[in-house]
Amino acid sequence: MGSFSQLLQQVNQMFGVQTCLRLLKLYLMFALGNVAWKIFSIIRLYRISRHHFRKIPGEPLDPLGHRLLENIHRMQDHMTDMALKHPNAPLVKLPGPGVEILCQTPEAVEWMLKTEFDQSTKGNPHQILLYALMRDFLGEGIFTLRHGSAEYLKEEHKQWYGTRKTASLLFTKSKMMGHMQDTFTQKAQTLVKALKPIAEKSEVIDLQAKFFSFTMDSIQKLFFGIEVDTLSTSEVDPYADSFDQTHRFMLQTSISTVAAQVLTEVLAPWPIGTMNINGNVPEGLLLKYVLGSSKNYKGFQEYKNKLHKLTKQYIRRIRQDPEVRKRKDMIANFLNSSATSNMNDDELLAVVLNLTLAGRDTTACLLSWMFYLLTQNPEVQKRLIEEIDEKLKGQQPTLKDLDADNMPYLNGMIYETLRLYPPVPSDEKYATSELVYLDGTRIPKGTKLVFSPFAMGRNPSVYPDPLKVDPNRWIPFKPPSLFAFPVFQAGPRFCLGKDMAQFEAKLLASTLLQHFTFTMEESEAKNITYALALTISVCNSKTQDSHNLWITPHARQ
Repeated sequence: MGSFSQLLQQVNQMFGVQTCLRLLKLYLMFALGNVAWKIFSIIRLYRISRHHFRKIPGEPLDPLGHRLLENIHRMQDHMTDMALKHPNAPLVKLPGPGVEILCQTPEAVEWMLKTEFDQSTKGNPHQILLYALMRDFLGEGIFTLRHGSAEYLKEEHKQWYGTRKTASLLFTKSKMMGHMQDTFTQKAQTLVKALKPIAEKSEVIDLQAKFFSFTMDSIQKLFFGIEVDTLSTSEVDPYADSFDQTHRFMLQTSISTVAAQVLTEVLAPWPIGTMNINGNVPEGLLLKYVLGSSKNYKGFQEYKNKLHKLTKQYIRRIRQDPEVRKRKDMIANFLNSSATSNMNDDELLAVVLNLTLAGRDTTACLLSWMFYLLTQNPEVQKRLIEEIDEKLKGQQPTLKDLDADNMPYLNGMIYETLRLYPPVPSDEKYATSELVYLDGTRIPKGTKLVFSPFAMGRNPSVYPDPLKVDPNRWIPFKPPSLFAFPVFQAGPRFCLGKDMAQFEAKLLASTLLQHFTFTMEESEAKNITYALALTISVCNSKTQDSHNLWITPHARQ
């Protein structure tokens, strides 16, 4: 406050009181006009949308987001409730606070993710705080870079395409049958050894924490060639901790500043807020002040800096290794390839962090929900163990062993878990120009387009008795269309690690179930819900203050 008072005194001395008052009056007139213009723009946008969307069923607009805030801890169920009011409608209006359309049939998802791929892209990091934070966290990689044919996106699209092409080098069948299989097998056996003394005493363990440790230990070996064992000990790995804390603080920052973001875009005049409703929200002085005083944002920056520092240390260590040509890790593969050898540390960091979010969190979430469902459906667990014993006969599984034709019930259990609890439960794109849906409906520029694998997987017109866990739905196995089952995205941005994620989950699940059965106390099962995060991990608290999966392993006789 002292420095502000000094500034006012200096201005008064330079311009005089009268001049300052005139300038203040002019700014207040501008501010009122600026806010009035933004409110008018919002009303106009809603009216245009209401006209275009008059034939689309759905919810009335909720400009201030009251219903969203009321349902923030059950967001996926809230969206499912709205979708299932119109189970056969291709498009459904969502209440907002912005202009939002849910695409919920395979045809609508295909239109969104493939047909209009060049005209719908990720959110603008210059307008939406969460996307700005994600880019700060993950760098410029396959998750954060936008695509599209718009002139202002051409360079970014080119960068996204090149980054995706580079990342695709990791996910080949030969690599899955080689270094990946060896790594997953080694880590699976380590987890078996860690669970044996717990099973002998019939003690509970946070199995989700072990699954996240399994996937992160695996990734550190695959990406950096580093042997990390957080499965056998209670020690916290600094890399995993930095990644998790950055992710957590990023989401808390975004959620805790929602009011400031809305004020910045709608009611605060420039430069306190934005010049217009699609302005640079992260640059508004109000939001800058809120972020500057936010403990969540400070935590985000602190752990992000630690994470980036560690990642670059690992990369440089590999660069300096005289035996780099003999290494099997991903960074070495990139450095040894003529196509990617010129990548700098920032580019390699972005590849690593984007793929870590994709390959670590999503697979750990899949395993967590799968074992939760097995504890709640003992007859399914019993049938799955019978198939594993029959097919594997006590041997360590290979990629070929885990094929859907050879182990259909295991494959069906994986798909049931993905149907009910997709690791990324919903996703969104923004129209970069006016779009026209298949029936002629016009979609205004700037509309948020949403698809929800979570809601689609619970549609009773597609999956009879949708909440029942029934792996037989997928036997005999006919791979669903990516647009009908968009758990791994679809179109040009489909998930490169789709097969690797399923292979990793199948290998660990079949290894564990050769040694153990699993149960959960009924009182604990009542607490289970999903976390409010980019990926749908297990949460055992309705207030989101505990994220454990307390399960008891029992040694098989």
